[in-house]
Amino acid sequence: MRLMGVVLAGLVTLALVNLALVNLAAVDSPVALAGSSTPVQPRIVGGASTRTAEHPWMVALTTATSASAYCAGALIGADRVVTAAHCITDYRPDGIRVIAGRTDLRSSDGQERQVLRYWIHPDYTSPEHGDDVAVLFLDRALPYPTLPLETDPGAYWAGAPATVLGWGYTAERGPSSSELRSADVVLVADSDCAATYRQFDQRAMVCAGTARGGSDACYGDSGGPLVAGGRLIGVTSWGSGCARAGRPGVYTRVASYAAEIDAQRPEPVELRRDYSDYWDWPGRLG
Repeated sequence: MRLMGVVLAGLVTLALVNLALVNLAAVDSPVALAGSSTPVQPRIVGGASTRTAEHPWMVALTTATSASAYCAGALIGADRVVTAAHCITDYRPDGIRVIAGRTDLRSSDGQERQVLRYWIHPDYTSPEHGDDVAVLFLDRALPYPTLPLETDPGAYWAGAPATVLGWGYTAERGPSSSELRSADVVLVADSDCAATYRQFDQRAMVCAGTARGGSDACYGDSGGPLVAGGRLIGVTSWGSGCARAGRPGVYTRVASYAAEIDAQRPEPVELRRDYSDYWDWPGRLG
């Protein structure tokens, strides 16, 4: 079982994240990793290597002390990133770094930015309850193209082709990838997803995968984009295992939140202040 994404360096950090993330089982009880009492989350399986030059709005989220991606996101403005709420609930803004233009995270390519503050959807409590979306505000603009938000509810038709991206695991039990990868999936009918996951809420979520499995996001891809028709249609949120047959990934349904996401704007420079003592969850500016 998984919540897509947060594998952090260091036992202390991992323990903090595990307290915050709830790992969902499809219909039964959660499945925990060996040696852990808390369930986990996922990354790209069954995909292929790709480049940020082909997906210039793709960003990695790292901690202030590590260059390894623990989550991902997408640029929707020069200084705004959309990601999953569960990726940042355990972090102060100054503890998150955004890396853009870096296909291989072992390199020094691209540019890095600090997070000034963030917005988490005020109704978010856990991924399986929906509203798993957040916006990061960067300290400086990035010189890369942005990804438009999907606003049309009619775009979510069963069988629609889509792509999910990330730096996560390439198999359910690892290893992770230092290079950006993408996988082709299709959107799953809401009725089919509801039959698979009792927690599914078609207002807040959309499922994507393949009938036979083998292509999916996995541990570490949380917050990354699900893209269809050149638009951000979903945000990697949770699921059951990685690339299992009959167990599609579950994503935040962006069209349901597009207006709220777009309404989140950076403050004018002259109004910006030190947010180091503030967190933006729930419903506060971090």
